[in-house]
Amino acid sequence: MEKTEGRCFHCGEPIPGGVSIHVTVDGREQAVCCAGCQAVAQLIFGTGLGRYYQFRQELGRKAEEDLQGEIEAWQGCDDREPLWGVELPDDRRELLLQTEGIRCAACAWLIRSHLENKPGIDSVQVDTATGYTRIIWQPLQNRLSRIASALMELGYKPHLPLASAEEQGRQAEKRSSMKRLGVAGLGMMQVMMYAVGLYAGDAFGIDVAERSFLEWVSLLVTLPVLIYSGRIFFEGAWRSIRAGRPGMDVPVAVAISLAFLASCYNFFRGTGEVWFDSVVMFIFFLSLGRHIEMMLRHRNLQAGAALARLLPEWAERIIDGKPETLPATDLEEGDLVRVKTGEAFPADGVIQTGETEIDEALLTGESRPASRRPGDEVIAGTINLTQPVEVSVTASGQETTVSSLGRLLLLAQSRRPSSSGIPTWLVPVFIIAVLLIASLTWLAWQYIDPTRAFSAMLSVLVASCPCALSLAL
Repeated sequence: MEKTEGRCFHCGEPIPGGVSIHVTVDGREQAVCCAGCQAVAQLIFGTGLGRYYQFRQELGRKAEEDLQGEIEAWQGCDDREPLWGVELPDDRRELLLQTEGIRCAACAWLIRSHLENKPGIDSVQVDTATGYTRIIWQPLQNRLSRIASALMELGYKPHLPLASAEEQGRQAEKRSSMKRLGVAGLGMMQVMMYAVGLYAGDAFGIDVAERSFLEWVSLLVTLPVLIYSGRIFFEGAWRSIRAGRPGMDVPVAVAISLAFLASCYNFFRGTGEVWFDSVVMFIFFLSLGRHIEMMLRHRNLQAGAALARLLPEWAERIIDGKPETLPATDLEEGDLVRVKTGEAFPADGVIQTGETEIDEALLTGESRPASRRPGDEVIAGTINLTQPVEVSVTASGQETTVSSLGRLLLLAQSRRPSSSGIPTWLVPVFIIAVLLIASLTWLAWQYIDPTRAFSAMLSVLVASCPCALSLAL
């Protein structure tokens, strides 16, 4: 637990002069900076989760003292079924929230332990790297606003659910890739330990029973790696063959299959080499390469979506002179919204009342503020600097200028000059040529040295994979 003398026990910020608020921890009073941090600390200890303060690596996020406004805004989302998440069997939903304030594994443990005690919540997963919280819940037993409130009362600020199917797909793809990479990595480390014993036995001698045991456990560890982590290569090869356009997965799948089957044959025959270590290493490094490529692809896609994320989540709509907080995506053309000082405009529109200065550096790069008065247009995402204004909405959501720029950026990233890259027709030709060369290599070595024919053919297949070619260039 960190030493925070003169600072808040919960968030670590300096305690203002004249403030004397405490929480009792193990019979000792600890000072906190505000009633919000006091309430959060009391909640954590009151629910038996005080171990959070022992294992956290960084100080917590400062709690908001007035959460009523945000909770009321979330209550307006309770009846909006599209925000409940992806439908699952048994009337369950998969909700993905961007959660602000997650600092370390202790934060993830605290969120998971607190939420899983709530009714209707089956499981919670927290990604400390991205700040995403994945919640499996039952709308019949709980409400979206209560889930958000449970996060806010711990000092973590949830953002609107990610309704984008593309974002949900990227998260699922990332989880699957991490699982395959983890299984392949663990398998590779285990099999390599056994391989060291086999290599040492070849150099210094080894008992037949001991060699058989090391080869047997190597086979057992290789099987789950081949079936789980290597499945993606076999599926890709089969799809490309069925489509009549063999891709790079074909030589990879053939090389892995032949190496594994030949190793099994030599193992059960009791003579010859086994390549279980080569199989798992090949799968691991190919999986690692694909994972890195996937992360780069996701980063490029998110660069275009970053512009849209500059828009505020909530907007204050004026109806019959009364303010109403609602998600900014629900605004429609003709709505009247109030934008306070320091807030971003939630939609494109025209100022109706008030004069102000706005920061348009988002679009123009100009750091000097621009003056706006009634009748002037404003663009979503720009910042209101000086005075509150009321704006009549002309475009919202995907129709705003910022969203249009994001789509243009994504379109530009998806297009490549016709002169760059390998022609698509060349890939099947290359794959067929590799398979023919491998077959000719095997036939040639049958005349030169039959004992090396298989390993020579396998080397051709392995060397033709994309990773090996990239390293050779």
